[in-house]
Amino acid sequence: MDYIETCAYLKSLDRLGSVPGLDSIAELLRRLGSPQNNTKFVHISGTNGKGSVGAFVTSVLGEAGFRTGRYLSPAVKEPLEIIRCDGKNILPEEFAAIISRLRTVCDSMLCDGLPHPTRFELETAAAFVFFTEKKCDIAVAECGMGGLLDATNIIENTLCAVITPISADHTAFLGDTLTEIARHKAGIIKRGSSVVYAAGDASLNNIIESKAAEYACPVSAVEGDKIQWHFGGDGGLVLDYGNYREAKIGLRGIYQTANAALALECVEALKAQGYNIPEGAVYRGLAKTRWFGRFERLGQNPDFIIDGAHNPAGAAALAESLKVYYPDGGLTFIIGVFADKDYPKILEYVLPMASRVFTVSTPDNPRALSFEILAEYIKKYYDVVGISVTECASVGEAVAAALRQTKVSGAIIAFGSLSHLSLIEEEYRKGTEV
Repeated sequence: MDYIETCAYLKSLDRLGSVPGLDSIAELLRRLGSPQNNTKFVHISGTNGKGSVGAFVTSVLGEAGFRTGRYLSPAVKEPLEIIRCDGKNILPEEFAAIISRLRTVCDSMLCDGLPHPTRFELETAAAFVFFTEKKCDIAVAECGMGGLLDATNIIENTLCAVITPISADHTAFLGDTLTEIARHKAGIIKRGSSVVYAAGDASLNNIIESKAAEYACPVSAVEGDKIQWHFGGDGGLVLDYGNYREAKIGLRGIYQTANAALALECVEALKAQGYNIPEGAVYRGLAKTRWFGRFERLGQNPDFIIDGAHNPAGAAALAESLKVYYPDGGLTFIIGVFADKDYPKILEYVLPMASRVFTVSTPDNPRALSFEILAEYIKKYYDVVGISVTECASVGEAVAAALRQTKVSGAIIAFGSLSHLSLIEEEYRKGTEV
């Protein structure tokens, strides 16, 4: 298959949906020679922040001279960004060649009466094959959903299990309570690994600590009151955490200080295991970290920010940053969300700072909440707080209208789903070309 045929094949597998469990990917990888066993991993679970923590860790390891792989989901800007080595996406021809091999194995599984692996399972297996081919020293892998039954949890060579803040998400698969969800997230802890996690509710902390103790894993927690930060002269964030002082962070958004602290704890865990990560590499790695769609400012006059907040916890983190950067409020929002998200709670965090809202539907996604329904819900809130609400049939229409109606001194914030941030950026670039 060429790359176009590969994409069509993978899209055809979307019909299989998500199938939690490790049996299928275990068999697929067994028939491939267990490529996942050739690489050491930093494995990340949690609800929000996985991508940013992964970006920080990958950047630091790269600065320290390690050949570093990365696997993440979903893709936000480019389809092939889900599989990377040394900061570069897998090439289309490399991806096509690996998926072609995997398709042959999947066909053999079907012939033997076994279920066909899902798209996520194929992409996960492809990442393991790619890391083997590239001879990666360490790979940073994010769970797609949960942890315990996530396809990435076939990994055994875990150097450090990182668990970001836990909140309610994917409840149909992970359970209705935070306790159930935490057990899934903690499922990535393996014997011989270090454990780093974001401290939260005591009951959730206990689940993680108990799992770490069961496998005799060294464990460290990042507590919010130990994180100190301020703005640098260029307006960027500067972090003081542990033994690190005046560490510049390449990502904006106040919540990135906690993500950077998790990355630093992960780095310290790797150093304790004998990995040579000089202090200079840590500072350079944090400062050079870039990751699309995380409180990213595309332009100014007015400020145009895109953010991947897509659940209540993400919206709360976004709101915290907005209050710091734009304390006077009066913001313009472009919002598109999935119908299966708790969008009333998401809106509760951000709408108090809004003067106008443009609603959109996330394109080409059956999970999208229609822009009409979203607008109707907000208009009920509008009666109380005086927000102008405009329904937009397309992202392009929303971006153009927001730019027209927002003062140069104002700010436009586009958020609600990772899936449409790339299109928003594209439309913004079109609308601001001179």
